[in-house]
Amino acid sequence: MADLRSTALKAHPDARVPVPRREKGIMVRARRAAFAPSDGRGREPMVEAATYGLAGRNYYAIRDGSNPPYGRAIDGAIDRLLLRQGVAEALVRVEAALARYGLGLWLHDCWRPLAAQRGLWAYFEAKIRRDNPNWLDLQVGHAVGKMVADPRHFDAADPGTWPPHSTGGAVDLVLRERATNRLFDFGAREVHMRAAQHVLD
Repeated sequence: MADLRSTALKAHPDARVPVPRREKGIMVRARRAAFAPSDGRGREPMVEAATYGLAGRNYYAIRDGSNPPYGRAIDGAIDRLLLRQGVAEALVRVEAALARYGLGLWLHDCWRPLAAQRGLWAYFEAKIRRDNPNWLDLQVGHAVGKMVADPRHFDAADPGTWPPHSTGGAVDLVLRERATNRLFDFGAREVHMRAAQHVLD
């Protein structure tokens, strides 16, 4: 991972602005965002990130063990990075803005098939059950739901049940240093590790 004290990062005019702290549960509430069927963005085609010059690798599809804490590909994960066309175009604009600082984006995950969402749920469910053998199903489901969107009640006719990554509009990403492709570690790996260790407080 790249050094966060990089001169490229320090040169940014907002470098001295502190990152706001987010309250607990913000990810859970983000999954409840309203879906507007009349919004044309929902009908955009899915595109390959690489076609738009966006770099990355699907973290959940890595098979060589270099994706802790999973250490393997998640069931259902795909090697491709697909996203809605409008999202890709927006990220291209972000890339252009970052370029003058010697920075770019690195995509870890975009559109996620429902099978991969189920695979992630199964991974964390098994972990929680191992760590808490006396918990009721309701307790396990609640704990897993703090880490990953629940795919168990997915209904194609009900947008309220759609995991965000299944819409093509959600992207997990970090910054990278263009010259070296080193990634800036903003805690994503720690989030994965904390989740796997069941640190939910």
